[in-house]
Amino acid sequence: MFANFGPLICLRPSPQSIGFLSLLAASLSLPLPAVGQQPRGSQDGFQQLESLDSVLASPRSVAMPIADRVPEPKAALGDGSQNETDYGLLDFGSTGDSCTSTAGCITCGNPSCGGCNAWCLFPNCTPPGMMQWMSARHDQSNTCWTGRADALLLWRNAPQGYPLATQTAGTGYPSLDANQLESTPAGGPRFQIFRTDSCGRTLEWAYLRGFNFRSQRVLPSLGTNSYRTGDIFGNTSLPFDEAFANLGSGIQTFEMNYRLRSDRAWRFLAGFRWLEWRESFSMQTNDFNTATTDLYQTGVFNSLYGGQIGIDTLLLTLPWLKLDSVVKAGAYYNNAVQRSSYQETAGGATQMVSVAVDQDPASCGFVGELGLNAAIPLTNRIDFRFGYEALWIASIAQATDQLAGQVLQTGVPPAGGLDTGGSVVIQGVSMGIEGRW
Repeated sequence: MFANFGPLICLRPSPQSIGFLSLLAASLSLPLPAVGQQPRGSQDGFQQLESLDSVLASPRSVAMPIADRVPEPKAALGDGSQNETDYGLLDFGSTGDSCTSTAGCITCGNPSCGGCNAWCLFPNCTPPGMMQWMSARHDQSNTCWTGRADALLLWRNAPQGYPLATQTAGTGYPSLDANQLESTPAGGPRFQIFRTDSCGRTLEWAYLRGFNFRSQRVLPSLGTNSYRTGDIFGNTSLPFDEAFANLGSGIQTFEMNYRLRSDRAWRFLAGFRWLEWRESFSMQTNDFNTATTDLYQTGVFNSLYGGQIGIDTLLLTLPWLKLDSVVKAGAYYNNAVQRSSYQETAGGATQMVSVAVDQDPASCGFVGELGLNAAIPLTNRIDFRFGYEALWIASIAQATDQLAGQVLQTGVPPAGGLDTGGSVVIQGVSMGIEGRW
């Protein structure tokens, strides 16, 4: 089956194989090739060494470490044959500078400068695959890579209190307040990659996302003009009969951290984080008596950039359980924007006004994080993980905080501002897999 690969063969017998072949040749009275000779075109020569060096050689020889340079040619042996090539130092794929007019191709020993075969860069005449190349680099650098993939289930707290609607009759207590907009849980992924060198120093890359937190509230009709609006966009105390309110939000964050080496159970970390927090609020009111519909909408977008520091602590280590925690905190540049709009539909005619505001200069935000995780080994390299995660984000723009700062009455030029005094707490549970290489 290997007969057609004769021109591609580039074999390098080891000292052990030379000794073995010497005994074999002595018993069979067969001539031996000189040390370093490469029976490239000889099918018989290939058959003699096929059991020693072939494309089925051990993975260790296939995935030999590759250096970044091509070695200089070694001096020829006394019998005029080429010395064996140092395959472990060859630069795979770069053979342009390795041909001379007299010595031919230094890399593979081809007697001409053309058609240098990259398969000959390796002792078993097989180039390494990408996974083998990565494995060789990994073994050479003595690094450890750890990957984590978690599924999260997160909750967020309700916004701070602000009256959205009150009852017309009775004591006047808020019938709908912003702090009643508790959100349903949101799911999302978290991915982490750690690279630890031989000195115990670690680089971390992490990404987390929580998809839409959603909260919806309805004020049912209790009769004509049962409710009145709060101070929303300057339209204070407009009567209406029913209302629908909706609040949506989401988070995503990327961070890169460096953990110092430590001989204790804790390690100091420092790094960079980018975090995005967005919210959108809408409330629609219907007045059946005048056939009027009012729609209030506002959306905010916070983009935070900054540095953070923290402590990574190993709390407990047992043969069947590992418990660790992490605490991080940092100050951030918050490039926040908001857009609000008011639309009134009465008698079939629609009027709309809107305003968009950004923060100039951007405000300063804060992000704190607490994590507590446990790992149970499944195999020697794979663990099952579960834990608790909490984030506190402060000095951000929230949708319901913008309702009092805008003037969006019909017939009045719009004006508005940006409030970045809000904060949110996000917490939840995680479950996933950790693998080490």
